[in-house]
Order: sequence, then C-alpha cells, then structure tokens
Amino acid sequence: MKTRKSTNIVSKRLERSYVSKLGYYGLIAMSALLPERLSAEVAAANNIIGLDEVIVTARKKAEVLQTTPVAVTAFSGAMLESLSASQLSSIGEFTPNMEFNVGEGGSASQANIYIRGIGQSDFLISSDPGVGIYVDGIYYARTLGGVLDLLDVERIEVLRGPQGTLFGRNTIGGAINIVTQRPGPETEGLVDITVGQFNRLDVAASAQSTVIEDKLFFRVSGTSNNRDGYGERLTDGVKTGDIDSSSGKLSLLWQASDAVEVLATVDGTRKREEALPTSLVRVEPGVSILALYNTLIAGPSGLPIDENIILDNPFESYASAQSVNDLDVWGAGITIDWKINDILSAKSITGYRELDVAFSFDMDSSPYPYADSYRVSSQKQFSQEFQLAGEHDRLSWVGGLYYFYEKGQENISQDVFGGLYDLIGLDNSIRSQTDIQARSYAIFGQAVYSLTNSVRFTIGGRYNYDKKNTTLFGQRPYSGVITLDNVTREDSWGAFSPKVGLDYQVNDDIMIYANVARGFKSGGFNGRAGDGAALQAYGPEYVWSYETGVKSRWLDDRLEINITGFYNDYKDIQLLSAMPDPSNPDGADLIIAVDNAGEATTQGFEVEVQARPVSALNIFGGLGYTKAKFEKINPGVTAVNLNSKFVDTPEWNIFGGLQYELVFGNAGSLVLNADASYKSGLYRDVSNSPELYQNGYALVNARMTYIAPSANWEIAIFGTNLTDKRYIHKGVGLANSIGFTTANFGRPREWGAKVRYHF
Repeated sequence: MKTRKSTNIVSKRLERSYVSKLGYYGLIAMSALLPERLSAEVAAANNIIGLDEVIVTARKKAEVLQTTPVAVTAFSGAMLESLSASQLSSIGEFTPNMEFNVGEGGSASQANIYIRGIGQSDFLISSDPGVGIYVDGIYYARTLGGVLDLLDVERIEVLRGPQGTLFGRNTIGGAINIVTQRPGPETEGLVDITVGQFNRLDVAASAQSTVIEDKLFFRVSGTSNNRDGYGERLTDGVKTGDIDSSSGKLSLLWQASDAVEVLATVDGTRKREEALPTSLVRVEPGVSILALYNTLIAGPSGLPIDENIILDNPFESYASAQSVNDLDVWGAGITIDWKINDILSAKSITGYRELDVAFSFDMDSSPYPYADSYRVSSQKQFSQEFQLAGEHDRLSWVGGLYYFYEKGQENISQDVFGGLYDLIGLDNSIRSQTDIQARSYAIFGQAVYSLTNSVRFTIGGRYNYDKKNTTLFGQRPYSGVITLDNVTREDSWGAFSPKVGLDYQVNDDIMIYANVARGFKSGGFNGRAGDGAALQAYGPEYVWSYETGVKSRWLDDRLEINITGFYNDYKDIQLLSAMPDPSNPDGADLIIAVDNAGEATTQGFEVEVQARPVSALNIFGGLGYTKAKFEKINPGVTAVNLNSKFVDTPEWNIFGGLQYELVFGNAGSLVLNADASYKSGLYRDVSNSPELYQNGYALVNARMTYIAPSANWEIAIFGTNLTDKRYIHKGVGLANSIGFTTANFGRPREWGAKVRYHF
C-alpha cells in the first residue's frame, strides 16, 4: 500500500489536551501487561513511531484516508498477508457491518455480500449484486466468480453505504475497490510456497522489470492453490470442499510521455473442484410429496429420507448428485491517464471479461435424486468509462460517461422427485435455458468546494439508464412438456443518484462529516419462472442513506479512531422466495418468485481503531451495529412479514487483532500476529428457517513469521479457525414445502506453513 508518514506536529496538543494525556497514560499503563522490552519502549517517547497515512481512491482520486469523508475500511497487501487471507471473502471478518459468504446454490465461487443489511444472495445470471466489486476500476458484474483469489493485491478498499454517484448502479449496499500491484522500473520478485492441512500445496510468484528504460515496464504474477476436501460423501467417498485453483496476471505500464501513461492488463483464473459439503439439518417426512417419495422409492431402498440420515458431522452427507465446481474466467483492461495541463486530467478505463461456470448442488443431501441441480453459466461483458477531473483554487471535481454491455446464458438441469415419473407420471424436473442481454448508460459528476480552509461542500449526481431483455426456454425432461417456449421479456429503468456532503477539518487530526446519498439497484426478471405468466419484471430497489462520522488521530499519531453513524430508508427491496403452489395441495410444485417486497429501515454505527503505542506493536479493532426492520410489506408477498429478520445481517460484529515484532539484531526478527472476530446471531435465509439460524460465534486465527536478517526470505506458520468452530454460512430452507433444510458450514480448523523468498 502506498503510504506517507504524517507530517502533522501534535506534541503541543498533548500538553494541552486532558483527553490526550489520559490516553497517553493509558498506553503506558497497558504496557505493564506487556514484555519488559515493550514497557521500556513505551516509557521512552522517542522510540514511539506513529501510524502511517493510508492513501485511498474512494472518490476516484488519490486522497489520505483520514481526510476522505466516506466510510472506508482499507486493507494493505501486508495486512492481508498477516491475516492469512487467501480469498477476497476473508475481509468480511474484519469490516464493520459486512457479511461476505460463499456457497449460495452450491458454488464456492459465488460471492454473497451484504453491507449494513443491504446486498443480494441470488446467484442467478438474471440477478444483479447489491455490493459492487471493482478491480483496477473495472466492474465485475456477476456474483459468480466474485470470490477472487488475492493475487498481487496492493490494497482493498471497502466503501460502506451506497456509492451510486461515482461507482454506479448495483452499489446500493457499498463497493469493494481492489487495486493490484502496478509494474515499476525496479527488477524484483518473490516466490511463495505454502504447505498445510488437507495436503495443501500453494505456489505463488511475481516478478517485474524494465523492458524499455524509462518507458515500458512489465509485471507478471501467478498462483496455484491446491487442497484436498474437508468433507466426504458416504455414498461414493468423494472428498468435497477441495481447492484446485490457478490464476495469472500480466501487466504492462507504458510511460508514453511526461503527460500520458498507459496500463494494460490481462488476467485469468481456472478452477476444477468438487462441490461444497452440504449437510442435511432438518427433514419433515410428513410433507405429502416427501411421504409419497418415501413410500414409493426411498423406503423400499432401505434408507428413507428422514431424521436418520441427518449426520452428526456437518461435513459428511449421503449426497449422491454430480459433484462439480468449475470456473474459467479471463479479462483484459486498458487504462489511459492523461495530464492535460496543471488543472485538467483525463482517464479512460476499458474492460472486457468472459466467465464460464459449472456447478452442482445436491439440495436434499440424500442418496436419491429428490432435489438435485446442475448449472452451466456463461457471460461476456464490455465496459468503457471516460473521466475528466480538475482542480483549481477552491474547487476540485470529477465527471464522466459510462457504458456497460453484457450477454449471458444459463442452462439448468434440475431433477426434482426423480423416479416418480416412471411410477406415477409425475414430472417436476426441468431443463431450462435463460439468455440475457443488458445495456447500461450513465453520466456522472461530483464536485468538492472549499468554503473555508477547513470546511468543504460536496455535491454530485449520476443518471443511469438500464435496458434488459431475457428469453427463457423450459421443458420437463421425462414427459417432454414445454413449460416456456423461448418467452421473451424486455424492460428498462432510469434513476438519478444524487449526493450532498459537508465536512469540517476541526484541526490537523480531527475531521467530522455528514453525507446524504441515494443508491439504486437495477430491476430484472425472475430467471426461475415456471411459466410465461411468472416471467415478469421486478422493479429497481432504492435507498436514501444519511451518514455522519468523525475521523481522528491522537497521541502523536499513535492512535486512530473513526466512528460512523448511519440511517437508511430502503424501498422496493428485491427478495427471492420459494413456496408451495397453493393450487397443488400435494406440494409437488414450487413457486419461486422475486418480488419488490416492501420497505425497511436500517440504522446503526461503526467504530474502527488502530494503534501503534510503540514501534514494535500494532493493534487494530472495530465493531459494527445494525438494526434492520421491515416497515411495510407489499400485497401478495408471503416470504417475509413485519417481524422477519434480515438475511445475513448480524446485529453486532466485533473484531480485533495485534501484531508484535521481536527484533534479534543480526539474527533477524520474529513477527507475531493474532486476531479474532465475533458475529451475533443471524438467519441464513430470507424465510428465517429456524435450522438456518446461526447463533453468535467467534473465529480465532494466529500467525508467526520469522524474517531473515537480509529480509530476502521469511518463513511463517499459521492457523485459521483455531477453535474449530462449526458455523453455518449458507443454507436452503424448504422443509415446509418439499420436506428438507440443508446447510453449508464454514471451513474447519486448518494449519499451514509458508516460505517466501524475495529477489
């Protein structure tokens, strides 16, 4: 991460501020609990080094985090390493009011992200995310493929709250802005080798150098991650939950002139894995269709679908469906920066990406084809953004144009109540194809005007116009009945997303701010429609967000405390639900719908703390509180009511960690890391299934790294989920409709060791 040491001089304020003195003596008192060497350093003020200033691009320009009036959590590449984070989903443990899970629909590559109670869990290609992912300025439109390997990352910025003005549609909950390492003139590189539990073997490498002196530089990086599965299917011995992933990236940086810079990148990822472990947690054998299935098929086989096939080990099951979790994705981007003059600069960001995903899901986790699915999705997207930025006197601004196009297809093979057709002619299985096309156009701008030397006023807006069409074909595979014969629907939506803000720099170390912003998530179509009548558009969802915060530093930059409060007025919430067809009393048909369910409010606060009481010790922590409540339910919506709890929205999340470095002179140094996170109880499905309620739980991780005196090489040992906590991270609750509820549990305790060599 790019940093610069603070140049603020605050020692005189320590003498004047009673609060600061209390904090200072508090740190000294705390040092009594630490090793003698550390206590001595605390006592010696000249050995205390303050926190570095972090540079972020949360407002489309480089700014110091502490003077950026936006709620942002920033992770440097070094911090991600200290947290033993190998995938993007790891940041969910250490961001206030953020929930980042995988596994919806059985895919380990699907990103299920919520911030402040707002997001989207549906992985279908016809659904849009509620939290946008951007890599080097390029939007990743699908949640499938969103669980990225952390390859050569410089920093990650999590922007909480709607980011519609600068980042666009589908950032109604927030945005994740990923910045990767850029090529440079130095010739350098590194190689990592990691081994560990489940026969883990990960290899990562990166290198950069100069092609043409002062003109052209390159950087290449790649990783191969391999682990055996931590789950097992007792029916066939397949080890589920394995990792078999390879990624690579090539970047070229061309300094065309003193004013023009061109960055070109190409990247790709390939995964060939088994399905995620799925655990059966509830069976309702009295449901009519399940009772019929047990009577005719499962019972005569000697192992009916009942409580006896619920296993104590959540990583074991009797699943028997196809076991697949494959991913192929690649993309290319070109970013051109042009410094026109001392006032104006321009930027062009062009991106193209292709995605192919195949995954299976044994929804009932039984030995029978009672509810099994296999899905193949493909998607292509192109995006183009033009920015023009300026800064003159008291005014700075950025504006631009944006275009996005995508085309995709999803093929679903779903066996439901398999075998009943041969016996009684009941065919509820489906083979379907969904084709989508979407175009989005936007114009945006944001200006910041300094009313005084310490007060700034921000105003911005974005107008988005989206146009989508979808075509569905559906057929019952055994009877041959066509349920949808290439039925096509088309619709469009336009929305204005304004923002107004005011910030006040109280002094060199304290800033307070307030923002009002509107967020917008595009409408769409129900990709699971059972017939043409159900293939109707649902509208966009909107939120008005009111946010205020304070960013502060204390004790000669040794302590940083950022606090944010928010209130969201959330309307036309898009919810996916599954329910029995009331016209079919035997429960043989499900109605799966996407509704604009109603209105809600979410409110809460966030606190983030960092401290460096002495040069050897870094401490971080934070907490988030969200109270989410449905205020109105639209007519006809049955999946939720006014007492329903928001899915994937814990009321509290708390986290913290520390890093301490022991220096042994010519013998090198030892870096110790420990962290923990806690989330209060939450529901894992929209319908609030009791079996998918996860009680509050904590995760604990630790890491120890030895760094050689030359700093050319290091070795680390680490452990994740050290208490081996069993916790549900996703699930499907269909107990009251077709008789079962299944859950996916988080990874168990794991250990590993890494060797790194720099050159």
